Amino acid sequence: MGELAEYAYCPRAWWYRVHPPAEGPDPQSLRRADAGRTAHERRLRATRERERHEGRYWAALAAAAVSFAILLGVGLWLWA
Repeated sequence: MGELAEYAYCPRAWWYRVHPPAEGPDPQSLRRADAGRTAHERRLRATRERERHEGRYWAALAAAAVSFAILLGVGLWLWA
């Protein structure tokens, strides 16, 4: 991952990678980092799930529009 992409994803993680503490991370920081990683993974899963549902929504909407257009065309053809 590029540095800009890393910053865009999580500025705080980028900052700590670029400016690590001289004495090293303490156990509490490591626990918080694990919790943050878990939170980011959960958010990514939720985002992907939402995008998948949005794709289904647009596909269903397009199918409904095509069906409506076909039915309208057939109706007009039969009426003519």
